[in-house]
Amino acid sequence: MALIEKSKIKTCFQSAQQSYVTQALAQQQINQRLIQLLAKSGKSDFPTVLEIGCGTGDFTQRLANYANVEQWLLNDLYQSEAITQLITEKQLPAQFLLGDIEQIAVQQQCDLLCSASTVQWLTQQQQFIANCHQQLNEQGILLFNSFAPTNLYEIRTLTGIGLTYPTLEQWQRWLEDYFIVQELFTETIQLTFASPLEVLQHLRATGVTATQQQVWTKSKLNNFIAQYQEQFTLQTGQVSLTYCPVYVIAEKK
Repeated sequence: MALIEKSKIKTCFQSAQQSYVTQALAQQQINQRLIQLLAKSGKSDFPTVLEIGCGTGDFTQRLANYANVEQWLLNDLYQSEAITQLITEKQLPAQFLLGDIEQIAVQQQCDLLCSASTVQWLTQQQQFIANCHQQLNEQGILLFNSFAPTNLYEIRTLTGIGLTYPTLEQWQRWLEDYFIVQELFTETIQLTFASPLEVLQHLRATGVTATQQQVWTKSKLNNFIAQYQEQFTLQTGQVSLTYCPVYVIAEKK
């Protein structure tokens, strides 16, 4: 699959920032699972936290409610209104690092490096692991999720469009040279919608259409709707959309 330009990703998520807060239901479940993994590790004190792809701040807020953090380094391609409001309301001692994390030289080391539903957009995901190792202090924690190759398989099946996702085995190989892997697993989150059109509206409302590099003609749209209903209608009469997150929590060697 072709890599997506970062400018396209920025535009899609910036345009969707208002609707993302209410429509990103799978991402909210993922964020809560990440917090549960961190709690399971028994660690809650992190002098410095670097979050990559903070977006509208749902994960940031959950982490702030759980952990004791002295300094926040928050990164994204754009600074959302929601994250600005969160920083102000919670009086977070935060520095915002605007731009592509693969191009930014972060000067400070951190004790927790975290990222929720962002790593799949990076162009060098193996290099990301090595970079995280360098960025973390001794015994620092890496916490993130990406997605498995079966993610959004309904869309991929019908359109052939989607990101290239590493397998669990690839993540394991990349991690084990630098980290003690505490958890590495995948799960399935199935959302349901009244119609295929609602599925497309949901994807647009959550910024995921950064992968949609095609023009929807009327005939193509009608064909998509018919095939979606034929292949992915549930017994309830609704249609499915399946997210397959991969979770990672690891300690720096």
